Amino acid sequence: MATLTLQKKKSSLASAGNPIVTAFDKEHRPYLLMTTLATVIWSCTFYILFIWMPIFMTDIRSPPLNNAFAITSLVLFTTNVLFFPLAGALSDLIGRRQLMIFGGTAIATLSYPTLLVIENAPDHGQYMNIYCLLAHGTMGLALALYGAPMCAFLVESVPATARLTSISFGYNLAQMMVGGISPAAATIMCDRYGIVGVAHLVSGVAIISVCGVALGPRKIYDIREGKR
Repeated sequence: MATLTLQKKKSSLASAGNPIVTAFDKEHRPYLLMTTLATVIWSCTFYILFIWMPIFMTDIRSPPLNNAFAITSLVLFTTNVLFFPLAGALSDLIGRRQLMIFGGTAIATLSYPTLLVIENAPDHGQYMNIYCLLAHGTMGLALALYGAPMCAFLVESVPATARLTSISFGYNLAQMMVGGISPAAATIMCDRYGIVGVAHLVSGVAIISVCGVALGPRKIYDIREGKR
């Protein structure tokens, strides 16, 4: 009985095919590409805003800012924790793709002025710098508008036949190729071109993701049944 059950499972797996091969075949390759492109903005901008930015404010910026880690922690908590459910609910009303395009466009547009404010804001001594807090918070809100609906968007945009594998490969590929090196890339760009270089890095990645979301496959799947 156990042997028969095992044979049935093997037969079922064989008929389903190799999920990795399925994810990379011609039919499903656009979904894999869209998943990767849609994720790079989250990987890059999150690491730069919340990992690299407090280091910039304390060790690279002259003069350094006090309370840089407090500013970053407050922005992270308010925009990417408290505001996240609200942004997700907003995507239910106006559409995930539309909200992500808006958030990504906001990141691409606002990266230069907000980073410029953070670089040139006067030091307020022991007090939290309100200019840096507002500039950092603005970018955090824009990132939340993009990131909150992102996972739901990816799941609903990939067919069930390759959903798990395509999203796993695409998301982790973006994290590996873009997210992990973003702080180092931001330091190099800042060293060579100033904060303008970092702004261009963020804007460039944002444009790539917005194009991936806007031009990717448009069919929406029912995640409960794998159907439209």
